[in-house]
Amino acid sequence: MLPAVGGWMQPARGIRMHRENEKSNLVVVCRLVLRAFIEDAMGSGRRMIEGETQLIADLLVVLEKVLCHGFKGGKSILSMRSTDEELWRALKRMTSDRKDMTETVTCVDQQEQLVTPISRIRCLLRLVMMQKKIMDLFHTLVNSPYTKDAYESWSLLRSEEADQLVGSLLGLSVVDCSLIIEFDHLQEQPSSVDLAVYIKSRDDGETKEDEGEEKRQRRLLMEQNGYLEERNRQLQSNLENMKAKILEKERKLDIGNGNGVSMRSLERSLEVAVVDKEAMEDREREAKDRDLKKEEDWNKERNLLHTKIAQKEDEITYHKQKVEDIKILNKDLYDNLRSTEEAAKRRERELVATNQHIAEERDDLLDRLEIAELQLRDKINKGEEANILNEQFEDKCEQYTKTIGMLEKKQKELKEARDSIEELKRWKESARDELDTLRPIKEENVRIRGELEETNGRMEELEKTLEEMGGKLSESQLQVLDLKEELIPSAPWEDDGGVHSCRVCRGGFTLTNRKHHCRRCGFIFCKSCSSGRVRMASLPNPVRVCDGCMDHLKANLNKNL
Repeated sequence: MLPAVGGWMQPARGIRMHRENEKSNLVVVCRLVLRAFIEDAMGSGRRMIEGETQLIADLLVVLEKVLCHGFKGGKSILSMRSTDEELWRALKRMTSDRKDMTETVTCVDQQEQLVTPISRIRCLLRLVMMQKKIMDLFHTLVNSPYTKDAYESWSLLRSEEADQLVGSLLGLSVVDCSLIIEFDHLQEQPSSVDLAVYIKSRDDGETKEDEGEEKRQRRLLMEQNGYLEERNRQLQSNLENMKAKILEKERKLDIGNGNGVSMRSLERSLEVAVVDKEAMEDREREAKDRDLKKEEDWNKERNLLHTKIAQKEDEITYHKQKVEDIKILNKDLYDNLRSTEEAAKRRERELVATNQHIAEERDDLLDRLEIAELQLRDKINKGEEANILNEQFEDKCEQYTKTIGMLEKKQKELKEARDSIEELKRWKESARDELDTLRPIKEENVRIRGELEETNGRMEELEKTLEEMGGKLSESQLQVLDLKEELIPSAPWEDDGGVHSCRVCRGGFTLTNRKHHCRRCGFIFCKSCSSGRVRMASLPNPVRVCDGCMDHLKANLNKNL
């Protein structure tokens, strides 16, 4: 019975190793094809792929192999359905827990032109690929409670590599695909992948050293395997020879009378051979276990290395894309800053020109006003009846003073606007040094735009105000000219150039507390000390007089009465 046991254990271990190798190879091929597809899409800059390329077709074939690996369907003798139909039914059952996946599967199932199960499976893969749900589909299949009923325990979807595969499929979400889902196209898809386009030579010394170590380990394992197989054949031959000798001795013993000593010696020889066989099988089993453990460790290290390489390549691809995005954003920000700088310079030139024009107009108005004041003083000194006109002139002067104040205020605002533009220019110079930071530049850009819009609004308001002030100044100039033409000579009039306070209350004159001439005595008083109004025979309207003159006139009036 011992040879039978050894013969049964050998195929079982071989099947297990074959399954592990098949699963490992499937994972490696899937990563190779997936990495090549993502690198091609990112390298060429094509985020939208029309039609099926060779890379997409190979990737879909590999994912189809993943779905078929370790599937239990089609193994029952009583089953009347094909393996593809069983797989399609299992996919519908495993995706029933998620609503979005159920809708996608139902949409595929309702396609009447897809008459075969394999065409539905391939249509489902292409549809989730276009919807960017390929990772969600495999994540649902891996975590579904029905997966253990549909797949063997050694299948890829029930192994630890399945989670890594699901994570690798996340990179497909950056690519938009438009694939063909016609029945003839789906039915004629190839069932194999040409790996020649995905295998690349690695030139670095560490990789070559790993490959050399891998070759040495494989050669050592092959030599040990050959030695153990040769020893197994020798032991098997010795055992067969011993069995033949035992049968021959038994036959001889049956024919003649054999002695008990020969039987005992044969039994001892058989026991020794059996013990040697068991010891040899134990050594062989231990050696194979060690070799299997070494191979499993090597496979794990290789898978871990492939995983790290894939992660590093994904990180490199992500950082490259991030650098490109930052370059594009920096270029846009530079263009915006350049246009802002040009607009600021243009506004500054306009402000300088406007300020010069305002200054020239103000100086011209001041000169004209001084001339008009001199002429008015001369004409007022020639006659008493020009008092009312002088009153009107003072009102116009008051309006002109207010206008001058408003102009000074607007000029101050223009200066503030110019300072703001200078501040913007200084900020612009500092912003050029800070282009490598993204978010602060955005915030500063938004702030600059707001300030620029505010400055433009203020400039427009200033321009409108200047236009209004220009109209008012022109009107005041015309009225001054009219006053100059209408003034008549009057009595001596106190010059207001050297008077700074009221003659009665000694209050200082300001823009609000203005000077007022008494139309009777000709001296200058404040408004409160010259609030009296009297009628004169030479003038049609009441004129302003000081409180002293008012009391004197009242006393004369009472005396006459």
